[in-house]
Amino acid sequence: MNTPGNPPGRTNTTPLLAGTQGRPAAGDPAVATPRHADTAQVPRQASSEPVAPATEVIRLHDASKQYRGGLTALDRASLTIREGELLAIVGPSGSGKSTLLNLMGTLDRPSAGRVEVLGHDVARLSDRRLSAVRARWIGFVFQQFF
Repeated sequence: MNTPGNPPGRTNTTPLLAGTQGRPAAGDPAVATPRHADTAQVPRQASSEPVAPATEVIRLHDASKQYRGGLTALDRASLTIREGELLAIVGPSGSGKSTLLNLMGTLDRPSAGRVEVLGHDVARLSDRRLSAVRARWIGFVFQQFF
């Protein structure tokens, strides 16, 4: 069963990445309604058509971040997040979680390695282009706000 935001032949009922081309934008009913485990819709029929591999949304390849004074906050992290995946980042204080999120959210650039957002190498983008990518494709919910 095709739903809004899914290409023909795809039976996933949950919108994958709000605001992407061909997908519902924020405010559309398909995005505005949260999907919880107890209310998730299950596809009613399987498609015999091949499903294309999910798009890589964020990719880190040996990404490192060092700050002044030689502090290494992240050391050669590699990670691929595909469209539709859910990820939890957990670890003790000081383990690099915030640094990882800042790199993935393009708020910071790696000291070494590569961070790609939708195939764009963050280190090669101008500040203006990076800001445009962030505005269109990335959303943030900060822990502290006031």
